[in-house]
Amino acid sequence: MNDLSKKEVQIGEIKARNKEVSASSDVFQKKLENLLILYYQGYLKGETEIEPEIRTTFLHLVKQDEEFAFKVRMLQLDYLKLENSELEGEWNEATEELFPKTAILEKPVDVHREKTLTDYKETIFELLKSTSELRS
Repeated sequence: MNDLSKKEVQIGEIKARNKEVSASSDVFQKKLENLLILYYQGYLKGETEIEPEIRTTFLHLVKQDEEFAFKVRMLQLDYLKLENSELEGEWNEATEELFPKTAILEKPVDVHREKTLTDYKETIFELLKSTSELRS
């Protein structure tokens, strides 16, 4: 085999690896987004508070991904009973719009629901930790 064909094989292998990494990254991103949405629902219902690290990630995703931002606005319309809110457009830099003050439920959250929210939070932190390790 000559050098040119070896290089073509190597380039093909590199492209295949890059496609695998890209697909894996997309799956990872979707998993993080879905968990954030589920956790945010709990926040809007007054079942939990959102930690600063999660707020930062959430705000970053809202600003970078229009589809994610649209889902967030739909949740706000549904859970906060907002009638005059625009569904499209830029998010305010202030996080009050994204994280409005919600009343914590007076009755305690169901044990099963509380465990579910805790699992979401732990998984989100694991995903955030692994992304920071990948960037290093």
